[in-house]
Amino acid sequence: MKPINWNKTEQGIQTNLVFENQTELAEFVLKLAQISDAMQHHADMDIRYNKLYLNIFTYDKNAITEMDAALCKEIEKLRY
Repeated sequence: MKPINWNKTEQGIQTNLVFENQTELAEFVLKLAQISDAMQHHADMDIRYNKLYLNIFTYDKNAITEMDAALCKEIEKLRY
C-alpha cells in the first residue's frame, strides 16, 4: 500500500495518485464513489489515463471542513 501525500491549499485538500493501469484506477474510483455516496460528501476527480487528481473541499461552506478530513481518512483506507 502506497502512502498518500496530501497537499492542503486554499482550494482544498489535494493529491495526485498514479496507478499501474486504467483498470486499477477505475476500481479505486468505484470504491471511492461508494464511500463518497455513503458519506454524502464527494471529491472532485480528474482522470488522465492512469493518473487521478483529487481535490476535497466543502463548497457550501467555502472552506475545508471535518467532512473533508474524514473523507481523506477513508480514502487512505482504500487499497492503493
